[in-house]
Amino acid sequence: MHIRAQARCKNRFQKRFSVQCTTIGRLHTSLATLRQPRQVRLIAPATSTCHSNLPPFYALKGILKLALESVEGKALVGWMARLVLSCRCQSPFQLVAYFMDNPSSPNTFDSTGKHMVDATVHTASGDEFVPVTSALSDADHGLIVVCDHAENTLPAAYGTLGLDPNELERHIGYDIGAKSLSQKLAERLNASLVMSRYSRLLIDPNRGGDDPTLIMRLSDGAVVPGNARIDLQERHKRVELFYRPYDEAITAACDHVRAVTGRAPVLFSIHSFTPLWRGHPRPWHAGVLWDRDARLAVPLIQALKDEGDLIVGDNEPYRGELPGDTMHRHGTCKGYPHALLEVRQDLICDEAGVDRWADRLEPMIRDLIKDPALRQISK
Repeated sequence: MHIRAQARCKNRFQKRFSVQCTTIGRLHTSLATLRQPRQVRLIAPATSTCHSNLPPFYALKGILKLALESVEGKALVGWMARLVLSCRCQSPFQLVAYFMDNPSSPNTFDSTGKHMVDATVHTASGDEFVPVTSALSDADHGLIVVCDHAENTLPAAYGTLGLDPNELERHIGYDIGAKSLSQKLAERLNASLVMSRYSRLLIDPNRGGDDPTLIMRLSDGAVVPGNARIDLQERHKRVELFYRPYDEAITAACDHVRAVTGRAPVLFSIHSFTPLWRGHPRPWHAGVLWDRDARLAVPLIQALKDEGDLIVGDNEPYRGELPGDTMHRHGTCKGYPHALLEVRQDLICDEAGVDRWADRLEPMIRDLIKDPALRQISK
């Protein structure tokens, strides 16, 4: 009876999960992203099925049996082992039971085959909010496109932080054009993509945790009433609900690249800056910010200058050695090659401008990331 049950289990899994196991086996989600699994939402593809009709023991037996029969399946074994730890399960059997109890948490892939991970948090009022979205690529070049200030969205509980809604449409709310440019480049280059989903006025993900400008009370002449009397408890809440999930998503993307490719990830952060600052025009079309690691930044500056029609800033209009910012935390401190590109907002404020810059940057970045030096972690 036991042997017949195992045979039925294997046949059932071969029919139902032959494609699914191959797909799942490519998923290398890091512990950082799955540290709190009930706050992680993975959207299931239409062809996905859960282990809902099989006892946990036989479900696990069938998965592991198939895992030994394919290269992709071997990756599944490691993936399940990491999930056992991250879901705080005592055994793989409890892991299967966890997914039976949480059928909305299977694996997700978008139409390009990238692993989609959206971490959902719950605000004090009970509203759901997604502070970060990421799409993880298995491409060998290891490129991760990062967009710190992608949106001007705020959780419902925060309203508009007491601001006139029009203020959120300005650069103080987000980096105009940066999201569209990041998405287009990530898609064209088959790169991983990590983007914040909240306004920088709520909390700035491109600041160190102890930076006094982490939560701005005054931004470019606009007083932010919702931040004016913020206490330590509220600051801590925003760090935990919004800042930390974004930070951990970048860590997870880097871990994914290292696990899949065995190389150092290459971080490429996209921002935008205003044409005027305090009434003075800024001459640069774009600028590249960097600190100590010149491997990607300096060749990128030269490639932009070689275009012949651009004024390019080298650590302009801002400095690139800001302790605690995103590239410092995930690039400089970890030895990963990285660069931050600032594009002037009037050049990418509409889709036509974004397309022009995507057309300009795509071949440039594609060529630069072929450099073997970028594969190494610097000391």
